Amino acid sequence: MNNLTDIPISLFETELTIYEKMVCTYLYRCLNRENAPFPSYSLIAKDCSMSRRKAITTVQELTVKNIIKFDKIIKTSEEKRELLISKNLKGLGIGNNVCEWCKCKTITLHLHHYPILKSKGGADTVSICPNCHTEFHSFDSKSNWEI
Repeated sequence: MNNLTDIPISLFETELTIYEKMVCTYLYRCLNRENAPFPSYSLIAKDCSMSRRKAITTVQELTVKNIIKFDKIIKTSEEKRELLISKNLKGLGIGNNVCEWCKCKTITLHLHHYPILKSKGGADTVSICPNCHTEFHSFDSKSNWEI
């Protein structure tokens, strides 16, 4: 698919809301890039001129309608943590700090709210390396998807 003319006309003949049609059009454009990760909700919102909350609910509605399909997504914080711990990088890296999850040495540690995220009222934290912190949040990127 190289341009907007490659978007199936059937998309516009469906009973989708204007937001759903806009997000679908945007996602078709994103699929033009090989191995494109699923765009962040913030990016969808910005590029489609809608609020982040509206982008999230629109993607959820398109998923329920089976228009967007995702491979298995790691959903729970515990599943994410277990995957990061399994990296077992004990002793690798530089610095005097040690990541609580992957056990690698690091110069910098991030305090991360776990098991309950701060946005959901969590108060407990763990000290993890920047890589584990980034990877933990990247699991939400839904890299294997189709429309």
